[in-house]
Amino acid sequence: AEVNDYTPYGPVMAVFGIPRELSGGALTDARIMFAITAVITIALSLKLLAWPKVPLRAAHLAVVSPLTALTFAVAGPDLAIIGLIILAGALAARQRRIWCAVVLAVVVSMKLSALPAVVVIVFLVVTTRAGRASLIRFFTATAGVIAVLNIPVLIVHPGAFVEHVIKFPTGLGKITSPAASPLPGHLIASTGPAGHVIALVLLVLAAVALTVWLFARPPATGSDAMLKSAIGLGAALLLVPASRYGYLVYPLVLWGAAMTFAVAERSASRPATS
Repeated sequence: AEVNDYTPYGPVMAVFGIPRELSGGALTDARIMFAITAVITIALSLKLLAWPKVPLRAAHLAVVSPLTALTFAVAGPDLAIIGLIILAGALAARQRRIWCAVVLAVVVSMKLSALPAVVVIVFLVVTTRAGRASLIRFFTATAGVIAVLNIPVLIVHPGAFVEHVIKFPTGLGKITSPAASPLPGHLIASTGPAGHVIALVLLVLAAVALTVWLFARPPATGSDAMLKSAIGLGAALLLVPASRYGYLVYPLVLWGAAMTFAVAERSASRPATS
């Protein structure tokens, strides 16, 4: 086995390659599909937020950032995942909980590294005046969709699923990830086996710290959820043993999303004028 044999993504990611497989045309390249998904999900998010005026700084972070261009050029799946995270945040903010559950389940089934943002949005759903029955439906829908999307793969190739999706990204697989940008987690892990353990411990501590923070100060608004998602993902990307600079597109775009959500929230809170 070699690194090119590995696919550290969930089952849903394969859907984006189907158009290319069926037609073979350049316009069906998976990167195009990822970009289209990102555009559609962002447009849906803005519609849910009543079309707020996007701050210039937010547009810079999301559209013209070098990291966005780099992500689109070399692969693109992270753009689609970010778009889905923002859509889930908008659905949660508008209390569309079942649709939010479906989108979160899709995100989890695309890439497990997006979990920090998923956890934050779950906290937003729980804290937005949701009744017990509504929360039961939300968690049932989330678990049900995750099961439908992942259990068939686990039944067919359970060992491959664990190796590719869980062990490989964390540096515990049979093959080492080539992702080696000199971020703190990688630098610590590169000092040897003990350093790798330390990096993983720091990653776990960051996850615990984020969870404690969410319990102490759960996100009350969509903008707060987007900002906490950016912080959580940023911390994880800095501490994971195998990472790339390009992944920093997550916290940057989500920071821009937080600014846009804040504009929508301020507009909604203004009294109507006659």
